[in-house]
Amino acid sequence: FNADHECTLKYFCFPDLSPFSRPSKMAPEYFRFTLTDMHGRRQHAYCSRFLRKGVLNALCLISSFDLIDFYQRILLTATEMILSYKDEDARRFLIELYPHRLPNPGD
Repeated sequence: FNADHECTLKYFCFPDLSPFSRPSKMAPEYFRFTLTDMHGRRQHAYCSRFLRKGVLNALCLISSFDLIDFYQRILLTATEMILSYKDEDARRFLIELYPHRLPNPGD
């Protein structure tokens, strides 16, 4: 998945929204979906959607690894930081995690 596909990713993150519907209150939601290319390669997207300052936002982590618990913990932490108005802390948290290898099973 690359940045050229970013504009179509929004349809997966917000499939149920129309331009006329604007939620005024909503608890954070966590979900995932899988993208499969024509060669059968899968990419798993782990997402959180949340309302902040009246604007619906989404965080999406995309990986070839099917590790829902691992990625959901990362999203939960980053989402909580953003909802607590600690955007820069959330950004640093995600940037810090990015270069690290995945944990071994059981770690």
